[in-house]
Amino acid sequence: EGLPAHSIPPCKACHGAHGEGMGADGPRIAQQHADYIVKQLNVFQRTDQRPAGVAMKAVVHGLTQQNMADVAQYLQGMTASGP
Repeated sequence: EGLPAHSIPPCKACHGAHGEGMGADGPRIAQQHADYIVKQLNVFQRTDQRPAGVAMKAVVHGLTQQNMADVAQYLQGMTASGP
């Protein structure tokens, strides 16, 4: 559901209701390994290694390490429908 109090939108806004992906700007995230998700969220938050990920950099700016771990575990267990 995101973190509305911190202006952080839900993942489904860009990645689909089931994490199935919504094209190049919102790739599939369901069933990705939790460690991989946390690593990528940290890359977006702490580096400029992903210049095409400007939107993600803004989204993850306010996430704590615990927030990242929680969403990663959730996504790892999510069953995607669709592409």
